[in-house]
Amino acid sequence: MGPSAHHRAPLPHAFWILLTGDTLSTFGVSVYTLIVLYLVQHFSSNILLNGFVGALSHVPAFFAGIGLGLVVDRVSRKSLMVWANSIVALMAWVPGIANLHTTGGYTVVIATDVVVQTALYWEQLSHNAYLKFLVDPDQLARSEGLLQSIAAVGFAGAMMVVFFTIGQHPVRRLLGLSAGLAAIVALITGLGLPHDAAHQPDKANGLSWPFVKEGLRWINGFAPLRWYVYQTIFANAAINVLMALIIYDMGHHGFFHTMPILAIVGAGAGMGLAGVTLSWLAARIPLVGLIAVGRVAFALGLWGIATTDSLYGLAISLALVFWGQNVSGTALVTWRTRVTPLAVQGRISSTISQISAFTSWLGVVGVSALDQVAHSVALGFEIAAGMVGISLVVILVGVGRGHWPLPRYLEEAAQQPSQQA
Repeated sequence: MGPSAHHRAPLPHAFWILLTGDTLSTFGVSVYTLIVLYLVQHFSSNILLNGFVGALSHVPAFFAGIGLGLVVDRVSRKSLMVWANSIVALMAWVPGIANLHTTGGYTVVIATDVVVQTALYWEQLSHNAYLKFLVDPDQLARSEGLLQSIAAVGFAGAMMVVFFTIGQHPVRRLLGLSAGLAAIVALITGLGLPHDAAHQPDKANGLSWPFVKEGLRWINGFAPLRWYVYQTIFANAAINVLMALIIYDMGHHGFFHTMPILAIVGAGAGMGLAGVTLSWLAARIPLVGLIAVGRVAFALGLWGIATTDSLYGLAISLALVFWGQNVSGTALVTWRTRVTPLAVQGRISSTISQISAFTSWLGVVGVSALDQVAHSVALGFEIAAGMVGISLVVILVGVGRGHWPLPRYLEEAAQQPSQQA
């Protein structure tokens, strides 16, 4: 049993403020994403176009990650979170007034979405680094689990609001709700959270290419990070393919459209239980086993979605998908956060995001193209399940060959890579 299983220090008061902001932010961002994808597919029956627009969220991470990661390492993460949410508040409502019957309207939606997704990516980088500043290292697993559990409430609530609004009321008005919530989160963050240290030391000298080399140096110089990147490529592509296909299926009266409440319950239950699993069992279940079980559940859930003929089977499959993805993914991100110094969190996170974003974009567009040709959405879910299986094989090979020496338990202290890289 891990060293932290019996004694748990209370989390700081500021963490609960961060948790409140995260819940509101998850709700608002989920509403925005679902509405934008719905508006696009509502005016087009082309699954490839839907997949292309759905993949736009990965463009900022690939092209803007260089500069944003550098900024995260040099200034206050709290200030960056405030600015990022303020940008979302200013821009999230714009797709609601675009005329999607024209090329210009599509251009406005795409351009706005790139700006919003860039701000969200900026906020994510800042949030991950700020959490390490806010809580003690032995509380990271617990805090990540709690954030995941409560965020599930915001995600499920957003799905419910959107699904029950479609066909009943003008859905574009919900974009104003997303913008308003982003403004509230900016206020909560700015007024309620303590300031963190700014101007972390680095060797990039403000230049983009040296910064890229610095991020790659950390990955190349620390073998476990390389193996982390290898598995992330496949796992991230799988979850993004899943979300793109769900939106398309709902918009074209498929399985998910028939009984959306079951989809909501399944996804919400999976995310919530994943957070509980990490929060309370991270010190009791060996890390490799936790990750492996999560990935197996993730793959089985995707396969179940592709093959089930039952609405209840669909709900169970979704619960498996979101439980498995969040347990394994959050555990791995927590491990990465613990073993990398705070001063270089931004550049490491953004470099990894750039790599996985590019492959996720290719995966979403590629699978959408295959589904368009084969006229089968189920094929996409099967391909996604295969991607998850590959990610698990990569993890097991890396650990088995000694290239990725994971700690026995997630909450155990890990050696800093700065001593090796």
